[in-house]
Amino acid sequence: MTGCLRFPARRLAGALLALLVLTLAACAEKPVRQGAAQAPQKPAALAPLAESGLDESAGARQLRAKIEALASDPKYAGSRLGVYVQSLAGNAALARINAHEPMAPASNMKLFTTAASLYYLSPAYRYATVLAASGPVKAGTLTGDLIVVGSGDPAISGGGGYGGEGGFAMTGFAEALAAKGIKTVGGDLVGDESRFERFSYYPGWCAEDELKPYAAPSGALSLNQNCVGVVVKPGRKQGDKAEVELTPPAACFVVDNGAVTASGAKKAAAPLSVARKPASNVIEVHGRQSIRVPAREYLLTVDDPGMFFMTALAETLKNSGIRVAGKTRLSREPAAGSQTRDTLFVHYSPELRELIRTTNKKSNNFYAEQLLKTIGAQARGLGSRENGAAAVTSFMGSLGVSEKEFAMTDGSGLSLLNRVSPYSLIALLRSMHKSEYFSDFYASLPVAGVDGTLQRRMRGAPAEGVVHAKTGTMQGVSALSGYVTGRDGKPYALAVIVNGPCAPGGAHALQDQICSLIAAYSAD
Repeated sequence: MTGCLRFPARRLAGALLALLVLTLAACAEKPVRQGAAQAPQKPAALAPLAESGLDESAGARQLRAKIEALASDPKYAGSRLGVYVQSLAGNAALARINAHEPMAPASNMKLFTTAASLYYLSPAYRYATVLAASGPVKAGTLTGDLIVVGSGDPAISGGGGYGGEGGFAMTGFAEALAAKGIKTVGGDLVGDESRFERFSYYPGWCAEDELKPYAAPSGALSLNQNCVGVVVKPGRKQGDKAEVELTPPAACFVVDNGAVTASGAKKAAAPLSVARKPASNVIEVHGRQSIRVPAREYLLTVDDPGMFFMTALAETLKNSGIRVAGKTRLSREPAAGSQTRDTLFVHYSPELRELIRTTNKKSNNFYAEQLLKTIGAQARGLGSRENGAAAVTSFMGSLGVSEKEFAMTDGSGLSLLNRVSPYSLIALLRSMHKSEYFSDFYASLPVAGVDGTLQRRMRGAPAEGVVHAKTGTMQGVSALSGYVTGRDGKPYALAVIVNGPCAPGGAHALQDQICSLIAAYSAD
């Protein structure tokens, strides 16, 4: 599992809450040195473009009539629709429906987050996680603290197939220390997580999602996308306690294991229950594990990302023969340990252009939230949700988008409080198309019938292979925005948002049909 592709159906209360929020809305440069203070940056416009008029050519009018006919289908009568189709070659609008109405975008919010990250950070940006010492190394002993300075890297893997990189990244940390001749850390193992604010649950996130992997907390020190794998295996014989393993192992967890080994008979094998107590790192395992099933794997979010990272590192160092004499602790201060600490090792992430591909193609919420806080740190000095949202809002303002049409609460789109208009999406898509960042932005988008969250959509239709767009799906919300190449070989920008009862299921058909109409269109 690599991130949230779509959100599961909510319980009735969650659905009612989402509908209530939507109804109310209808009424209404370069990375700097780690730990260094960063002066706020005021974004400059990429390419602010005035809203263009409608194309009144015969072909455009015919296309517009077909799109309006699809949108007026009675099955959408109880929903709110926003549609905007824009030529990027002739700079004329082909269709507009509720173009300036703010609507819930779901994961289309990631388009704004990833575009702003390219602008504020640059496509070649790499996160740097620094291992530093507060004292010299003498005769195999680091005489001070071993400090890990987090930068918000979303791709550090803990093994088990859920990280952004292959293998267990922390093994490389231990190997780097061993190469320095370090066998003992005389002081503490300190995690410097000062670059980001401490995580708190975001406004508009459903409380029932707190333990779900697609709603994992963000953090300057993050491992395995801040999820721990729980593997449950049967004991040697019926009646034995089931075996529970954590991937990666970390001492911050307490496992309450009440599961037992059952026979292979269906009536003897009650479902397992594996969950984490809210606001704690206590993992409860109950029920029966069939002796015929080798293992079952579950994925749970962690409560304290920094401590998860550091205790997993402590375990890795121990298994690698490196002893830590002191304790494992976290620091919110940039100068953890010493003002004159020496760098021992730096772990770099893949380039940002690769990270945004994971963000958009796989609709990865965790990556998006890490990017948003990184934007906040780069532009305003601290990696907070508010700073990141303010920087992206400023970025959109430079493109001529009013805050009446763009309200950002989080970077992933998981919040029910996010609002964007179809025009705001088109303004972003148009400006990115004319920018130096376009090739990387375009390459990050799912391709219809080919990959990502569009892999199974529009196959065999005119839109297959020529639609590069971001999906957005949650209860009561469906969106699709991106680029379509027409039959004439010219590029078009598209934004289709549906809020209401028909989303997401019925909305997909509308979006796919509009994409195919554009793919078959020729302005010549």
